Amino acid sequence: MFSFGKSLEDRKKNFKYIILKINKDLGPQSLNDNTMNPKSSGFNVSIPKEVPNPKKIKHLKSKNIYAAGRRYFGNWKKAIEYCGINYDELVLRKVSSHSIEKVLLDFIEFDKQKKQKWIITDIRKNKSLEKAIQNTFRSKNREFPFAKFSEEKVFVAWMSMKYYSEFKKVEEDKNWWDKNFKSKKEYFNENHRGQRNWGDDNTKIIKGIQKIYATGTRLTREEINKSKEKEHKTIWSAVRQTRFREEGKFENEWLRESGFIQENLYKLYKEIDKPFSLRETSKMFEKLMGESIANNQNRLTREYCQENHPEFTNFLINEYKSWDSALRKHGLDPTFFRISQSKRAKRGLSFQDYVNEMFISYGLKNDYVYDKKIPDCKHTPYCKPDFRFKNFIIDTKTGFNASRQPDQLKRYLSHTDRLIILTLKGKSGVEKIGKRKIEKINFKDFIKCSKELLGVKLDRTEEQNLSLALKRKPFWL
Repeated sequence: MFSFGKSLEDRKKNFKYIILKINKDLGPQSLNDNTMNPKSSGFNVSIPKEVPNPKKIKHLKSKNIYAAGRRYFGNWKKAIEYCGINYDELVLRKVSSHSIEKVLLDFIEFDKQKKQKWIITDIRKNKSLEKAIQNTFRSKNREFPFAKFSEEKVFVAWMSMKYYSEFKKVEEDKNWWDKNFKSKKEYFNENHRGQRNWGDDNTKIIKGIQKIYATGTRLTREEINKSKEKEHKTIWSAVRQTRFREEGKFENEWLRESGFIQENLYKLYKEIDKPFSLRETSKMFEKLMGESIANNQNRLTREYCQENHPEFTNFLINEYKSWDSALRKHGLDPTFFRISQSKRAKRGLSFQDYVNEMFISYGLKNDYVYDKKIPDCKHTPYCKPDFRFKNFIIDTKTGFNASRQPDQLKRYLSHTDRLIILTLKGKSGVEKIGKRKIEKINFKDFIKCSKELLGVKLDRTEEQNLSLALKRKPFWL
């Protein structure tokens, strides 16, 4: 969403910049109620450089500008006059038939110069003519004779021009319109629209849509826009023509007529885009079961998979709403492979106790404070790390992911410049909470760096001793 500003004063100031740009580019008559606030969304207005635009939005709809003006000033007239534009004299100025006649004469001259071989995009390149056509259409005070009969501005202007060329009159002749509409519409579509003449039976468009599908390009606006095939974009451009939209034909209608079910197609594309197929996830679970048996470690827990196979785990949780549901989908009983909270807590306490006893056995008892509240800690809950050394804190965890415990970690980091998380397994490395670093060290690596960290060298046998202490049998059996 675009913001005109934080304060009312800023909003009014930026609104003024936008109105002055419309006035400069399109003239004051484009600022009337009907033009700015049509039944449709209105025309696009590029945002002036003077207006703050942090989200870099390119355009605003005239209808939204109109709504903002009424909201800030009470009514549209007051909004325009705030911008220094006389509403009655300039915006509501009566336009004579002579003025419309001049536009038609300019159109006739343009048509003559192009030898009747032009398309709508050529008019867009002729800024003065385009501006005149836009400003002389469906307003209270200025409109082409046939503006009531069609929303297609260029076509209405062209029909008005054809009538004027024949009768030298600026008038609304419904009989002439009804008599000539069909033949001239066909001619206009064929020669001036800039699109192919797709025919009344729509066969060419339908075959074109089917051809896009046959080439492997997805039938979505985004994919077709990315297509290198010009033919694909031409077909889709035809699908999105205004004249079809007026008939209530949008992309879904065209797809239906071409033999496609849009909803099912999009479901198919979503299914195809999944990073893992059902076959692949099933094979992955079989692999994890084999690893569990070989390593005497339950590798079918969410905790293990989250740490070692995050993409696989996140996909399953998103796909099936929970890890337990994912296991059930693959024929596995989650209660059998789950580490319960009580088991997890029990293993965690056993791990913590082992590390404490190990430190004591190596003569480190007086180097740290064990499992006590940090003095003068004002946090709620208060900070009670496992091991508080002079220059760092060590906290033991059976498994660790910083994103799961950000609050606790932030509290600990407020008391130390160095926080070490000692884990049973997993990869050692550095994780972050904001800009602060947290060292994660598994027990095996902790033994290797113990001399540097603690001042004493821990024996390699400690890893085996810990395993025995925790009874590292296949705890899922």
